[in-house]
Amino acid sequence: MRLRTFKRIIFGSLFGIVVIVSFTDISFVPSGVMHTPCNIQPMDPWDESLKPYLVKPKKLACSDKFDLFYFDYHGILHVNESVAMHYNILHEELNCAYQPIKRLDGDSEVVFADKVRFSLPTAIKSHVFRITCHHSMTQKLVYDMTHFNPFWNEYAKLKKTVGHETPSTPSVLLLGLDSVSRSHATRNLPKSLNFLRNEMGAYDFVGYRKVGENTYPNLVALLTGKSHSSFPFVTNNWAYADSLPFLWKEPFMKSVATVYSEDRAEIAAFNYIKRGFEKVPTDYYFRPYNLALHKFQPVLNEQLPKPDMDCYGYRNYFELLLQYFKCFLQVNNYKRKFGIIWSNQVAHEEFTALKRGDESLLEFLTWMKNNINMQNTILVILSDHGYRIGGASLTHIGREENNNPWLMMIVPPHLKSNVTIERAIRKNTQRLITPFDLYQTIYDILKYGNVPVPVHGNDVKPSLTRRNLFHPIPSFRTCTDAGIPDYYCTCHEKTMVANNSELVKDLAKYIVQTINEIVSANENSCATFTLLKIREASVVYSPKDKLNIPTKLANAWTSIGYFGKLLRSENDLDQLTGRYNIMFMVSPGDAVFDGLVDFSQFSDDAERMTIIGQPTRLDRYGNQSHCVDQLSLKPYCYCTDLIAS
Repeated sequence: MRLRTFKRIIFGSLFGIVVIVSFTDISFVPSGVMHTPCNIQPMDPWDESLKPYLVKPKKLACSDKFDLFYFDYHGILHVNESVAMHYNILHEELNCAYQPIKRLDGDSEVVFADKVRFSLPTAIKSHVFRITCHHSMTQKLVYDMTHFNPFWNEYAKLKKTVGHETPSTPSVLLLGLDSVSRSHATRNLPKSLNFLRNEMGAYDFVGYRKVGENTYPNLVALLTGKSHSSFPFVTNNWAYADSLPFLWKEPFMKSVATVYSEDRAEIAAFNYIKRGFEKVPTDYYFRPYNLALHKFQPVLNEQLPKPDMDCYGYRNYFELLLQYFKCFLQVNNYKRKFGIIWSNQVAHEEFTALKRGDESLLEFLTWMKNNINMQNTILVILSDHGYRIGGASLTHIGREENNNPWLMMIVPPHLKSNVTIERAIRKNTQRLITPFDLYQTIYDILKYGNVPVPVHGNDVKPSLTRRNLFHPIPSFRTCTDAGIPDYYCTCHEKTMVANNSELVKDLAKYIVQTINEIVSANENSCATFTLLKIREASVVYSPKDKLNIPTKLANAWTSIGYFGKLLRSENDLDQLTGRYNIMFMVSPGDAVFDGLVDFSQFSDDAERMTIIGQPTRLDRYGNQSHCVDQLSLKPYCYCTDLIAS
């Protein structure tokens, strides 16, 4: 036996390990996959494995589209007579007052000012306010609701300072739906998709990929053009989000009306276990209204249920968000504008909940096409990632969809009529693109007012590339060039591996060990996990690895065993080298994780395992991590007091 082979056996039995882990951000470890051009192919939205999850969603308890009060185009408040009649309310018998609502302590709180009595019709000099009405004879509380006034906004720039839309000064608007993959949109939004394609001429980007696990890193990339790891003070809740270089803070935005809105205050991207904004970030900002909704129980002839994640009284949050967007668009029609409206509610909580939003989205798109000047407006419909927690996300195709968020774009006629631009956009729908590219496109349009000439040479910025989507993107683009972390790179072909392979078991145990190390500083609060079950395993090979792939790899590994491989020739040893993706369950808590590990046997050293990024929690952790406050620890902590109970 040669000395080198003997050394492999000794070191293999000792199981020496070299570990490289980053707990603050996804590691950009170069690999054959990262440098392999992407073969962009649409996924099958109706994959057989998804059938158990394609159920009809429950009907929402709230479906009203109108309030008791509304503003006309002159900013005057009126009673909606049809709503009043429906609820048997005689507004002539009401004594009403409004209370302006103001921010307090940044994004965390709102307060109600003194009541101001009014008679209808009237002008309300507050952007967000509360209306209470009592019956004039019985003094019964008949109405108590929060409202917004689109025609009075103490935070917005003066309307006369906002420029006009023209072909050289277009508007850019983004409408985002959280947790919607391209396939998910196909399954659940058939009417809206048909309207986008056939009535609005939208481009459908098959190769759009996420660059981070959840909403926050993908929105940071979209709105700043940089990785969220560039802003540790904001990411780790040490500073307000005001310090980020958002698009709306650029000097050329001084004459552009802006809006930023999310419909779930408790999980908003810059507020969930983060400080949010100290000052109002944009001219129109939905959060003060959203916070006020939860300050009291609404009344409409009778006390209504407390606001939950779906409903405010009889109104659905998605409808309220779209109404706010409509008001912004009406007030600034033909004016230059930029903004992002982001719905967390419509698809975030349940796999098929998105289906309930199809009619509302279709109605909004139809309204926008018929009522808003689209001749000089770019409209982007997008998401951040696919459905990623529990249920279908535990299937192989579900995890693949997670990396392929929805993106469609409507461009003005004068851009589509430019043959060079139109050809570039159409080709780019089949290219690898990211939120970084979307940022660059929006930046160029808003700054230059047109499509600038492409910059020649090396476009690579630190660890990422930003390319304008109106310019040709190369078909040979790689994950490294696009700024996609290794963990989310889909430019590869996977080979399924037997779950009972000895190597797979050891790799899974190694990932569990990594998770335990993440929470080790909180060992008194967080339990130590042990491997319970391996649910799925696959491997990706670099071009060098592929030279040594046996025909019946999975069966060979299962029958020969892991340590038996150490007795084989050096070429045979290379058969184990690759990047492994393993989905597994742990105890206690039956948590489901997904981890990525590089395993190498090319060198003379002992086997080497390298964690890529951090393990990802695939199921909901709910209250399991109540004993820790750090967002980075919550997916990994199972509180020890739950074991005792």
